[in-house]
Amino acid sequence: SVEKIEIMRGTGSVLYGEGATGGVIVVTTKAGAGVKRVNAAQLYAATGSHGLQDLRASAVLVAGGFSLDIAADDRHSDGHRVNFASVMKGLAVTGQWSNDWLRLGARAGQHSLDSGLPGSLTAAQYAADPHQAKSTTDFGTSKKENVGVFAEASVGDWLLAADVNQRSRKNSSPTWGADVDATNYSLRARHENKLGIVTNAFVIGTDQGSWSRLITKSSGTPSSVGSVGTADSNAFYLKDDLTFTSTGTRLSIGWRTEDMKKVEGYSATNLADRQNSWELGVSQTVLKNGLVYGHVGNSFRLPNVDEFSYTASGVTLKAQTSQDVELGARWKLAAGQVDLRWYRNNINNEIGFDYVSYVNVNFDPTQRQGLELEVKQAINPVLDLRLNA
Repeated sequence: SVEKIEIMRGTGSVLYGEGATGGVIVVTTKAGAGVKRVNAAQLYAATGSHGLQDLRASAVLVAGGFSLDIAADDRHSDGHRVNFASVMKGLAVTGQWSNDWLRLGARAGQHSLDSGLPGSLTAAQYAADPHQAKSTTDFGTSKKENVGVFAEASVGDWLLAADVNQRSRKNSSPTWGADVDATNYSLRARHENKLGIVTNAFVIGTDQGSWSRLITKSSGTPSSVGSVGTADSNAFYLKDDLTFTSTGTRLSIGWRTEDMKKVEGYSATNLADRQNSWELGVSQTVLKNGLVYGHVGNSFRLPNVDEFSYTASGVTLKAQTSQDVELGARWKLAAGQVDLRWYRNNINNEIGFDYVSYVNVNFDPTQRQGLELEVKQAINPVLDLRLNA
């Protein structure tokens, strides 16, 4: 059901908020791309080692302005260890209606995983037999469900959009169980106009989210059963892109403010903070098929309920922040494209687990950087090649 997956290094915090430190992964579904739908069907089957059997099917049904996207999968595997057999099943459905200015739709899905839990091995046990199991009877399940509605309308130079989604997950194992519910609301408006050689696109929006977790089972801390953890957020953002069509120059600027409150019921700890993020970008076309660009900004992440409630006595975790830089170039070929980009993330107070003291901590300043190359080339109408390094 996926149209494309985009990895955006060191960017995205303005539009996507908390958790975007270092970048975001944007998944666009075929039904959500907003493109014309046509009748189609696809069937995929695979078999492999360890008893793998994988079946997937998808279909698009179109009638006038209505369309229905359906995708399902069923995967069985014996696993590479004793007591590691698993069964995964999923179903996703999106229905929508659209005309020349309005698009309305609803989506629903479910996913289940049932798996044996072989447990951890010591280094000596792994060296003796990496396929053995610490437990031959432990078993775990995870069940997820989601529903949502969306609307999109073009009114003059404005594109207005609204999205509401609700997700739930139930996890259960011999030592742990939890029910999680999350709801997200999103409103955004985009205005685009052209004045002579200048095109301007302005986006303004708000996001609201609520998350809760009920612990249903805990062998490690039985008294925590029944406790509830919550996390709520409220954000406002805006972004502007200015393009000079005569020179091929594009400038962008964005800003976001987000208020977050988190509570862990069993430990009676809580966290409240407001964080701001910003970004600046510039791109320039070179010759006819080339583009060079640069981007700077910052991003943030607050510790989650499990992290800030499990620290050394008297220690409060700080927000993780990052200063992000990215430089890149793109060159379009007759039947392909070359992308080269360098990125650096300077992270302060990175949140992590200290295996010596066995608590969550803020690390010393951390720097990550890398160089990425991607080449795509169509050899002929039925054969494409891609290189990533």
